[in-house]
Amino acid sequence: LFAMAATSSLYWLTSVGHHFELGSAISGMLVVMAGVFIAWLTRHERSHRDPFLPVDLLRDPAMFRLMATTALFSAAMWALIFFLPIYLQLGHRLSASESGVLMLPHTTGTVIGSIFAGKFAARTGETKITLVAGLALGTSSLLALALLPPSPLHVAGLGLLAGASFGGVMPVSQVVSQAIAGRARLGVAGALVTIFRFVGGAVGTAMTGALVYALLPGIDLRALTREANAANAQAVIHAFHLAFLLAAGLTGAAAWVASRMPKIGRAHV
Repeated sequence: LFAMAATSSLYWLTSVGHHFELGSAISGMLVVMAGVFIAWLTRHERSHRDPFLPVDLLRDPAMFRLMATTALFSAAMWALIFFLPIYLQLGHRLSASESGVLMLPHTTGTVIGSIFAGKFAARTGETKITLVAGLALGTSSLLALALLPPSPLHVAGLGLLAGASFGGVMPVSQVVSQAIAGRARLGVAGALVTIFRFVGGAVGTAMTGALVYALLPGIDLRALTREANAANAQAVIHAFHLAFLLAAGLTGAAAWVASRMPKIGRAHV
């Protein structure tokens, strides 16, 4: 049920406006299928004695908000990782190797943010502040990426900040989930974070792709990689900047949800 719900939902998100129109019969069929499988899965999980998803943990308001935070920031993070090189190659006419070099600051920031946030949370016990501050930094970085004039240097600098924010959130969310679940269910909590992280990432990437394709009707992106076209390249930049706004909205929503979480005691960190 989980696989069918995920497959029908993600296929619709990745294909609508690209392989078929929003109002087409296949679009409606996929929406109905996704809705049916999601409803069926929800009913099954609530009634099963040993559910695939730990429903009892998700009933805890703190765990539910943490999983919502995880899914939202993962949606933005994976969309950025997947589409930023495409943006650089199609919009800024950079080669694959050049776009790869400009992704290095994002990777570096992820490592730095992860180390710093982990040490800060362990020393102070302030996991909630770490989550909210990291997500606020990510939101600001993505907003700047969307609103500032297009420039590869902006991508490198803001990618460093965004990577630091995402890197800081990942280990802290893992620790908080295990603190909420308790020692007896550490593995369950870790697996739950992983599921929501990857489901959120898949949905975010699909949503971003659907938005970009919807904003670029009639433009052959494959042809754009082979020959320069200033008008089409500008349209690509505009579409991706709106996608960055979407990602900023997701991280902003994640920051708000994280701010509503109860504080986890220092003894649990």
